[in-house]
Amino acid sequence: SCYTLSANISSSSYKTDAGNEVGVSDLSSALTLFPNPAKEQATIAYNTDKDCNITVSMIDITGRTINTANYTASKGMNNYNLDLNDISKGLYIIEVNNGIEVIVKKLLVDK
Repeated sequence: SCYTLSANISSSSYKTDAGNEVGVSDLSSALTLFPNPAKEQATIAYNTDKDCNITVSMIDITGRTINTANYTASKGMNNYNLDLNDISKGLYIIEVNNGIEVIVKKLLVDK
């Protein structure tokens, strides 16, 4: 079977499974991925103006969540490492959700 993944990145809101309304944005100053393309490891640099809990998800191009991790982010710059050793070559979406905003970035894994 064939699947189509369509992502419309905007500042509009959507409802999560829990019923909470969150905004969707591509805030380049709040989230940086490097190196990109990456081989064995990538770093997520997340800048926040307050302490918060975040969920980081890696999603493949079919829309399947590859992995999800929860972190506590402190006010300021936070760095998280993504181990890509068991990840296949391809294009992925990295999603950071702090409960208020969902920030997304593309990551190319090139082995």
